[in-house]
Amino acid sequence: MDIITVCAFSLLSLCVVAVVKQLRQELVPLTIAVIGVVFLGYLLSQLRPVVEFIGNTAKASGMGGYFTVLIKALAVALSCQVCAEICRDCGENTLASKVELAGKIGIIILSLPILQQLLTMARELLA
Repeated sequence: MDIITVCAFSLLSLCVVAVVKQLRQELVPLTIAVIGVVFLGYLLSQLRPVVEFIGNTAKASGMGGYFTVLIKALAVALSCQVCAEICRDCGENTLASKVELAGKIGIIILSLPILQQLLTMARELLA
């Protein structure tokens, strides 16, 4: 990841928000949301090589199914975190809390198959 690009985008975004704030205050939340989504997209695109490396390693070790759940849970966590921060930036703390709760519930739902496998393995060991 090119940290100079991240810093330049952040500073440019601050300038855009300042200009929008001066011209049309009601468009500031939308501007912040769009900037957040673009920024998240860039950051996620920078993670691709890391995800591919870990995925290949997990498949080679026979842990591919667990890795898939882990990546999905990470995606849910990151997406909800960014969304919650955008909500907070727009002054909607209650909505941000609900987004975070939804993310936690989503991760629990994603982990149910792994929990089921663990319980099955434990049952087999005890039998």
